[in-house]
Amino acid sequence: MDKGTGIIVIGNADISPFIIGHTVFETNSPIEVVEGVDIFGTRELPPLKEIQLVKGVKGGSKILCRTKDGNPLIVKNGQIIGIAANDVWRWNFEYGIKFWSQLVKLINAQGQTLFVETEPVFEIGERVIFKAQAYLSDGLPNPNEDIKIKVSDNEAISTNSTNIEGHFYSLSNGKYEYAVEFLPPGKYKYSCSTINNSTSNGEFSIISQIELQKIESDYNLLHTIAEVSSGKYVEDIKELDSIAINFTLPQKSKLPFKPSYSYLSLFLIILLLSIEWAYLRK
Repeated sequence: MDKGTGIIVIGNADISPFIIGHTVFETNSPIEVVEGVDIFGTRELPPLKEIQLVKGVKGGSKILCRTKDGNPLIVKNGQIIGIAANDVWRWNFEYGIKFWSQLVKLINAQGQTLFVETEPVFEIGERVIFKAQAYLSDGLPNPNEDIKIKVSDNEAISTNSTNIEGHFYSLSNGKYEYAVEFLPPGKYKYSCSTINNSTSNGEFSIISQIELQKIESDYNLLHTIAEVSSGKYVEDIKELDSIAINFTLPQKSKLPFKPSYSYLSLFLIILLLSIEWAYLRK
């Protein structure tokens, strides 16, 4: 097998890290995670119905998972991972591709013991968080690693050069984190290293503003509103600078007061007053 190549073997094979018999059995108990709890994200995996009886494990192998009665199920030997079950696909329903990607990451960790990542772009004022995973030489998580980090500006828009150094703090088994705040806009690079000279490098950027997003609108409706209100429809926001907007309310017309005359109304008023006067005299 070439250097850097990893293999996942399901069932029996010459390169498998264990020796499998012909017996297949079912278990109703969860599968116990012996090593690599942080990799699988749980201490127990769902039961399987087609587990193969393992007669023995090859020298130098590590048992990652096993049944409650001690039958090895997932075993790692160097860059080979063996699975002693025909229906491990059942885990896809609960874990999806995450389970397989974690196994691949475990294989690739052989010979490379440090992985550091962060987002490529941050807004100004946003906290820059670095996440690291450290592994032992056999690919299992390393909970006691000392990880140093150095952050420097590449094209930072600042009069002073940025040069930050620090140490990651441990979160859990093999996982670490480090954060930097108040970086000015620009492009940055980071380099991380461990005592055994494992390294991980990368770049990120700080931007000063978010790109203006174009909002979908009903342009026909906007045209209609502009015409009815004697306004103007503008597609380019830059044109707003050349438009004089008058918020002054229109003045009401001042007309001379002219009382309205109605002979019928005057007659009715006189009649009512006469009736009232005649009633009061009785």
